[in-house]
Amino acid sequence: MTISVVIPSRNRLDELEIAIKSVFDQTMVPNELIVVDDGSSQPLDENIFKGAPKKIQCILLTNKTSKGGNFARNIAIKKATSEYIAFLDDDDEFFIQKLEEVTKSIKENPDTDLFYHTAKIQMVNERLFYFSKPLCFEDKKEIFKNLLIGNFIGGTPMVIVKRQSLIEVGSFDEVMPALQDYELWLRMAKAEMTFKFINKALTKYNYVTERRTVSKSFKINEIARDLIRNKFNGDYNKLTKFELAKHEEYVRNNIIHRAILNNQRKVALKLQYKQMISNFNLTNLFKFLSILLGSKFIFFLKTKGF
Repeated sequence: MTISVVIPSRNRLDELEIAIKSVFDQTMVPNELIVVDDGSSQPLDENIFKGAPKKIQCILLTNKTSKGGNFARNIAIKKATSEYIAFLDDDDEFFIQKLEEVTKSIKENPDTDLFYHTAKIQMVNERLFYFSKPLCFEDKKEIFKNLLIGNFIGGTPMVIVKRQSLIEVGSFDEVMPALQDYELWLRMAKAEMTFKFINKALTKYNYVTERRTVSKSFKINEIARDLIRNKFNGDYNKLTKFELAKHEEYVRNNIIHRAILNNQRKVALKLQYKQMISNFNLTNLFKFLSILLGSKFIFFLKTKGF
């Protein structure tokens, strides 16, 4: 059983070096590390692999112009020679036991297509952290239905996937301007591929407020959500009114969260007020008050399951 780690990167050399070091420091190192330079203004070179363990085959792929994370991951998937792909973003880190824990789970569940796990979410500027709360479903139809309601898995750094399974479903949709990971999980679930939850925090996921990225852009995310809704429109139409309401609440919470990440506190407060009025309960009241209170509102929101 072999694992390739894939890291797309653009103009984040300092963070990338930390991400790469977290791969080199693994208690069980991968067979392969593929870094894709997605059009950095100062192109990366092989020095990023300095100090690599001898067991790791290090590969640097370069896009002369930026083509996006979905394209970068796809060319790495094609280049990879391992049975499994572990994804890592250039500003995140693996905990040292990640690949060892994943390998154990793969050996116990060799027919599983996608493994996902908890992550430690670090709010860098606020010096606060919390742990993600992925959900676990065993039935394939339940997995797909609940993914339609909302992304209970998380992003690519929380996921390890069979390379062949990725190829079978067409890998990442390069048309998606954002949410390409969520859209891929939906396609895999609809194809009735198997998912396995590892109940351990194995990745440190760094959030930096006020860093303008594609994933935080309101308009781009709205476009991506519309693309997903159109692609799976027939499936959404099969959801009950209660399930659709849960999905709409998930979308609203997602928008509020991105407003917080962009340090747009007034926007987040306004949206959360509307959420509280439309569905008054203690949770929504707490979220509203948490945003209103000040510097630790992100921590309060997340520790209460936001």
